[in-house]
Amino acid sequence: MGAKEPIVLNNLGTFRRGEVSITGTITITAAGAIASVSCEFAPGITGTLAASRANYGFIVKNAAAGRYDIALYRKLRNIRVVGCSLMKAGGGAFGNTNANAIQPRVATANADATLQAFLASSGADTDIASGDIIHFELVGQIR
Repeated sequence: MGAKEPIVLNNLGTFRRGEVSITGTITITAAGAIASVSCEFAPGITGTLAASRANYGFIVKNAAAGRYDIALYRKLRNIRVVGCSLMKAGGGAFGNTNANAIQPRVATANADATLQAFLASSGADTDIASGDIIHFELVGQIR
């Protein structure tokens, strides 16, 4: 008998089979509302989260303070938020009034991903200041 082929594992930092990287930005306006988005898998800023996924492809402000739901136009498997950051508009100071940190959280029902902004000093969920920008990256496998 011949020797068995060794099991080959992906190198660290490489994608899973059929995996895509999705990046985007969300620009915020008054009261944490969304002014605009730039994301090829979720280009809209209006929509309704529903089990049917009808007319998906949007990012919306959740009713909770500082929370943003991402609904991709295509259903993917194993979606993970690999990064998100908050960029201050105009290079000013973040201060401690509006959100100054952001992280992923368990996705809202029928959303593909959810991001939560908060005050780093207290952990309190709060809205992002007008003009600030969220940058994010998701990865998921095409079904």
